[in-house]
Amino acid sequence: MSASAPSPPRTLPVRSSSEIGGGTTPSPFLAARNLRANAYLDLARTLTNYRLLAVLLLVVDLALVATVVWQAAQTRIVPYVVRTDRYGNAVAFGPADRLADPGRALRVHDLARWTRNVRTVSTDPQVQRHLILDAYAYTGGRAVALLNDWYRHHSPFARAARGTVTVQVTSVLALPESDRGWQVQWLETERDPSGTVRAEHRWQALITLRVDPPDRVEKVVTNPLGICVVELDWTRLPDTDGDTP
Repeated sequence: MSASAPSPPRTLPVRSSSEIGGGTTPSPFLAARNLRANAYLDLARTLTNYRLLAVLLLVVDLALVATVVWQAAQTRIVPYVVRTDRYGNAVAFGPADRLADPGRALRVHDLARWTRNVRTVSTDPQVQRHLILDAYAYTGGRAVALLNDWYRHHSPFARAARGTVTVQVTSVLALPESDRGWQVQWLETERDPSGTVRAEHRWQALITLRVDPPDRVEKVVTNPLGICVVELDWTRLPDTDGDTP
């Protein structure tokens, strides 16, 4: 009896993933894997969108907070001025920045007041400080630098140790060549600590005014009409008794 030859090994056909499960039907395992991957991808996209939305809302909130802070810092008021007749009856009223020009009389008053505040020397530090602050409330432009230089080299607090200086304004005249230029003259009386008159000197100043209607509470309190000295040049006049200045 002869031995038969061994039969060759059988090879199974290799099927693609599309053929697993028969025909062209996709594999349920691959479908489940794709479904799971898509679910995680959708979740990642949703989280990214939420993060972008949170960043956008944060930027909007910061912009709103900055706007509120800016508006709070820029808070302005419109002061109202009421004009009355000699009997106290109101004849006109309205916002200060819409009313007519303050007028010559008020300019003369504020210029005389400003001159007294700047040049007066008092032995009371509190009174002197009030005079200086009131003078600065009516000063602006290049006149501020001149006033700073004057107080730096002629400190009224240091001068008070040698005596006082009183100021008497003698004239306040408008310059004909300019609608804002004024000439102020005054007499300064120096007294020693005992009150004895030590000297008297006459002074003159050329001043340029500007009217800035107040737009803040602080300005309404300190300078309600907005009359401001922006330029000035003062000089001592020759004494009438023949003394050399």
